[in-house]
Amino acid sequence: MNIKKHIPNAITSLNLVSGCIAIILTFNFDLKYAAYFILLAAVFDFFDGMAARWLHVKSAIGKELDSLADVVSFGVAPGLIVFQLCAVSNDIVLFAGEINLIPFIALLIPVFFGAEACQIQPRRPSDGIVYRLTRSGQCSNDCFPAFNFKPD
Repeated sequence: MNIKKHIPNAITSLNLVSGCIAIILTFNFDLKYAAYFILLAAVFDFFDGMAARWLHVKSAIGKELDSLADVVSFGVAPGLIVFQLCAVSNDIVLFAGEINLIPFIALLIPVFFGAEACQIQPRRPSDGIVYRLTRSGQCSNDCFPAFNFKPD
């Protein structure tokens, strides 16, 4: 068994675990340590690519795992941190009924990060982000398998 080809995926898994720990710490309002784990995920993200190039290995699962780890560590975790910061702040408010909408706007960070990770390209300049996420087929099938439907 050749263990060499699994080393970059193991490092990428550490990136993913660091992002998940950052999310858990964010839910516990320990934002300082959550930020530290995001920085640790960035270190692992740097070294997984370096290890893959140095060992001359690449795999399809490694590419997918790296994308998942990036979205979790650098999209979802920072988005939740901003959500928590906005939720406890009373300085900026935008109410819809009795719900402050500003924290929920922070959750758009992972959506746009995921859209960038999918490298969504509009078919026409008039195509908006909603069209690109749900109707273009490229991102909806590649990045969001739950939206597994084809455009008309």
